[in-house]
Amino acid sequence: MWSALRIQHFALISQLNLTIEPGFTVLTGETGAGKSILLGALQLALGGRSDSSKWVVQGKKCVVEADFNLAKSSWESWFAQEDLDFEPVTTLRREISATGKSRAFINDTPVKLTVIRDLSESLIDIHSQVDSAKLTRSGFVAGYLDRMTDSHQSMTTYQDAWLTWQGAKADWARLEVELQGVMDEEYLRFLHEELQAAQLEPDEEKQWQDELQTLSHAEDLMSDCEEARALIESPEQGLQDMMGRLQNLVTRMAGMSSQFHDMTVSGQEALTALEDMLRSMDDLFPHLQSDPGRLSWLEDRLSMLDALQRKHQVADVKSLLEKQAALGFQLDGLHAAGDRRASLSQALVDSKSAVMAAANQLHIDRLNHVDVVTSAVEKTLKSLNMPDASLAIDCQELPQPSKDGLWQYHFMFSANKGSKPMPIAKVASGGEQSRLMLALKKLFVEKKGLQTMLFDEIDSGISGQTASKVAGIFQEMGMQGQILAITHLPQVAAAGQHHWLVDKQGQGGQTETSLRILDKKDRQLEVARMLAGDAITETALAQASNLLGTS
Repeated sequence: MWSALRIQHFALISQLNLTIEPGFTVLTGETGAGKSILLGALQLALGGRSDSSKWVVQGKKCVVEADFNLAKSSWESWFAQEDLDFEPVTTLRREISATGKSRAFINDTPVKLTVIRDLSESLIDIHSQVDSAKLTRSGFVAGYLDRMTDSHQSMTTYQDAWLTWQGAKADWARLEVELQGVMDEEYLRFLHEELQAAQLEPDEEKQWQDELQTLSHAEDLMSDCEEARALIESPEQGLQDMMGRLQNLVTRMAGMSSQFHDMTVSGQEALTALEDMLRSMDDLFPHLQSDPGRLSWLEDRLSMLDALQRKHQVADVKSLLEKQAALGFQLDGLHAAGDRRASLSQALVDSKSAVMAAANQLHIDRLNHVDVVTSAVEKTLKSLNMPDASLAIDCQELPQPSKDGLWQYHFMFSANKGSKPMPIAKVASGGEQSRLMLALKKLFVEKKGLQTMLFDEIDSGISGQTASKVAGIFQEMGMQGQILAITHLPQVAAAGQHHWLVDKQGQGGQTETSLRILDKKDRQLEVARMLAGDAITETALAQASNLLGTS
């Protein structure tokens, strides 16, 4: 149960310490007095968004704390799970620094906002002015049925199965993305085998080009070699013979003068070079024989290498070998992907089967309580001046399971006898939607015993005798839990066990929002103001006294 609220430097509230009592408490005040500020501060403590530009006083540190009385037996395991110390009076705190930095605490231990939200959702239910619109949403109806019934376990089982299915679908999608752009396996294998069959060698292309160049000119080379040999070996006129005679002359001159010695060395080197040239020609000459078969093979080989390079858009044989290795790696990957595909396909089938089974069980559990919900709500609506109201829940199967199940649920409503229930958005007025939401909340308090509920003008669009009926519903709920209602209806204000007045005043050149608990006399004045406006008359005071006396 909510027990206290402390606020420092939040919007127009500089300091506020508030004790919250059990039962039914009403909050009233003129429009713009700051009721929304008070609600905003509470929502901040409960893990709401921190809009420093909207709420935080410039240059001031904002602190909001909300205390809740908790039963150890109900909460000890949750605190242990979150590695937090349990305290019978648990404090939820938010701090917003002057620079806008936000921090959250549970019992002075820093926590993530998700943790504080998880806790607060089970501690207090806040109905804001726009929440009646949720009546038209399928997710709200499904969630209400789950919270009202014993289908929590079914929902947990379903959500686990749904998440597993989503994971299997994501794994399958990732595999498909991996395989996108990958060529057909048979074509990949063909390319790889084609390169393998070529038996490529890294430097073969230059080797074959050189050999082809030689064989292409074999006859010319043989002719030139014979002519060169003749020039060297021809008697008397051959280079070898002339070089021999030249060497003899130089040697004789060197014998007569040492200045000619170097010439003898040069002459001998030249003679040796001629002899080496002859030996090289002798070695090469046998290989210069014309070989049409070898020439054809070289041309075919080089043509094949060129075709492969153009096919794979590379510049040399070394790159072809790299391409061959890459194709082999891709093929290995495809083999592995094939195994993964089979495994993921089975996982997808199994997870879809599991989620469908869980969805059907969840649907059955929800349907088992539909009549309980609709009949109880209709009973409450009758007490709210809607004697002919009827409520039904329409179920529509989805093409695929969603996070909420395989079925969509919609409230169908009729306020008139003999009229077929229709979608709420089409047939229910604002006041009717407010009463319907109140009836649902009342049933929830009765069945599930949520200790604290706060209503922000849920009685909007209601007046007259119906307002008194709404006040009575709040009183009933207050006897079973802690109910707080922000209201503009004097009938509801008079029905509260406790009455807070939110007021806005100017102090020291600044405007501040304050809150005070009204005594009996002040309550009469406030209810009279709500009846007659600022010009409070004796009649209004009498009416207020009557309302307070009969409430």
